[in-house]
Amino acid sequence: MRLVSFGPLGRERLGALTNGGRQIVDLNKADKKIPATLLEFLQGDFGGKARKVLADTPQKAIVSATGVRLGAPVPRP
Repeated sequence: MRLVSFGPLGRERLGALTNGGRQIVDLNKADKKIPATLLEFLQGDFGGKARKVLADTPQKAIVSATGVRLGAPVPRP
């Protein structure tokens, strides 16, 4: 699982690259119990939930990676 921060500067969201890096799964949109930011994700125990989401991703949580800004791996560590 390759985690990324994506979106506008200062409002990055937690995602996971899929489909050879062509798509991003917004993990919080797929499961509201998963935090919206990578820093919060790393502070908790959400790996299992993220793996389950990636195994059965709802269409609403998939974003095309084309043209999407990828931020620092952990914004404001």
